[in-house]
Order: sequence, then C-alpha cells, then structure tokens
Amino acid sequence: MNKARHCLHISKTLFLSITLREKALMTACLLVILFVWANRVISTYNEQRTINTALNIQKAKHNFWIANKDDIENKLKDRLVIFDSQKTYTKDSLVGKVDTLVRQSGSQASLNTPITREDEKLKMHTLRLTFRDVTLDTLIQFQQSIKKEAPYLSLSELKIVANKKNPTKLNADLKITSFELINRTRS
Repeated sequence: MNKARHCLHISKTLFLSITLREKALMTACLLVILFVWANRVISTYNEQRTINTALNIQKAKHNFWIANKDDIENKLKDRLVIFDSQKTYTKDSLVGKVDTLVRQSGSQASLNTPITREDEKLKMHTLRLTFRDVTLDTLIQFQQSIKKEAPYLSLSELKIVANKKNPTKLNADLKITSFELINRTRS
C-alpha cells in the first residue's frame, strides 16, 4: 500500500512538472490507448455473443431432434415400407443408370465418382455430372427421364450457363441424388 502511494506521488510530481503541451499529448496518447483497448474488448464480446447465440440455436435444434427421436424413427419406418428396395440404387448402379439416361437423351456427359453419406438406415449417393455444348431440349429430355425415376433418383442441383462461343448451346452442371436402403436383400 505504501509503495502504491509512493508511485502515485512520483507520477503526480512528474505530471505536474511537465509543460501543458506535454500534458495534452500524454493525455491524448492515454485516451487513444484506452480507446483501442475498449474497442478490442467490445469486438471480442460481440464475437463471443454471436458464437454463443449460434451454439444456442444449434443446441435447441439438437434438443428438438433428441426429444422427437422416437416419433421421427417411427415415421421413417413407415416411409421406408413404401419404397421398393429393389429399385433403390447402389453407388455403381447409380452411375450405370445415369449413364444410360444420358445416352438415351442423345448426348454425352462427364460423370464424377459418386459421394456417399451413410447412416443407420440408408446410404445417400450424390453424383455430379457435366454436359457441354448441349441444347435446352436435350437438358429438358434428360431432366424428364430423371423425373420418371422419382423418388429413387432426383435432380438436386442444376446450373446452366450459355456457351460463350455458341449461345445456342449450353453447358450444365448437375447433381443427381439417390438412396440405397442398407438392410435390404438384392438378388
């Protein structure tokens, strides 16, 4: 305590011994430092509040899913009974089917390797494909053939861009999604 008084006394003596201009500059520097510090504290608080809000929203969603787990699983079981497990597509059969539909539309497309997400009941397969220099009619015909395969195949994303060299032709990136029931028997 005595040391603190001594430091305060020395600081007061130094402050009083400097000129008015130096006092103003020192005060301005201290205010700038205080402003920068306060600004950082406020921005850190806001960042933490935003993160906390997002986590609370996510927690509420998860709590909803957990609270309704039995109901959701019962509805899923009811829906899975509707589907014919013989018509669902494996990763390989998805590529084969989409390739066949592309050829039937009278076009060619480059097909990427399917990406698979798996859970307890089913596997979700996503296949990206790209058409280059095709007509709108070809894309419509291909989309109609995918639509006929619903609900086992679906077009989940479509991006169309006009070809810069020939505006009557289109380039299209598509994402086809299918599912495969895990606990089924295939012949």
